[in-house]
Formats: sequence, C-alpha cells, structure tokens
Amino acid sequence: MIFFSAVCFLVFGLIAQNNETARQLSLIPYESYDYGQLILFGALWGFGYVLFELPNSFIKRRINIAPGKGGTKLNGVIFNVVDQADSAFGCTLFLLVFYTPSLTEWICIFIVAVLVHYLMNIILYALRLKSSPW
Repeated sequence: MIFFSAVCFLVFGLIAQNNETARQLSLIPYESYDYGQLILFGALWGFGYVLFELPNSFIKRRINIAPGKGGTKLNGVIFNVVDQADSAFGCTLFLLVFYTPSLTEWICIFIVAVLVHYLMNIILYALRLKSSPW
C-alpha cells in the first residue's frame, strides 16, 4: 500500500502539474511539490492507511473474526463501518502533513474516502477478486 500510494501520488502530481483542468480540480497543490516530495507524501499517505488498519484488525483477531470477515449482528455492523473508516481516517489525518484543508473539506474528504473504500470493495467482489463485498 505504501509503494502503490507513493506511485499514485507521483502520477497524480505529474498529471496536475501538466494539466490545467486537473490542477483546478485538485485540492492538493501538486504543482508546489517536486518529485521526491510527491513520492514521500504518497508513501506517508499509504503509511497512514496501513497504520490505521492495524488496531481494528488486531481487535478482530482477538475475538476470533477471520481476516476479511465481519462479526455477527451488531458487532458485525460496527466492525464493518470501522473497517471502512479506519483507513480513511488515517489517510485524512496524514494528509495534514502536506496539506491543511478546512474542516469542511476534511470532513468531505473523509466521507468520500469511506464511500470510495466501500465502492472498491464492491467492485473487487464483482470481479471475484474478493470473497465478500464488505
């Protein structure tokens, strides 16, 4: 995840630096960073994702919930929501290292990140690359 995030951040940065429309649509001021910074910030973002996935996974293993599975009933719903939101929170928190959004932007970024996480799970499930959409 760290490597993939670094590469994606660099690619997004190159696109934004060379395309006016992409630059205007982006919240992140990619044009103010050099290639090394783009890679570093992308890696930090990926690290935030991974780091904030760990506590939820740790707790789930302690109560015997298998990887990629949710619990049952209420704890299943809770773990499902936390499982989607924890990494989004980590990413949005680590975003503060290189970009300071307004509170409204930060909340919107967090909500979009959670929704994208859910959408990616559904797509991976539909492509049979994941055993469960949640």
